[in-house]
Amino acid sequence: MPRRSNSFPQPHRHVPDNRTCQSKRAYATKLLAEQAAELSMLGDFHLELDVYKCPFGNHWHLTRRSLT
Repeated sequence: MPRRSNSFPQPHRHVPDNRTCQSKRAYATKLLAEQAAELSMLGDFHLELDVYKCPFGNHWHLTRRSLT
């Protein structure tokens, strides 16, 4: 017969996976990210980039997805 555990199950908490962040270029400030986006869009007129604050750290990333 299996032993009964005396501990109560802990509620599941979502732990962010920052491995997705490690593969992206990070910018220290929003202004630097915006400048990088502008420079990239000047090189490719079909490219539309937006910036967003990283949920895993105190930095910024670029995205092709519209956030507005």
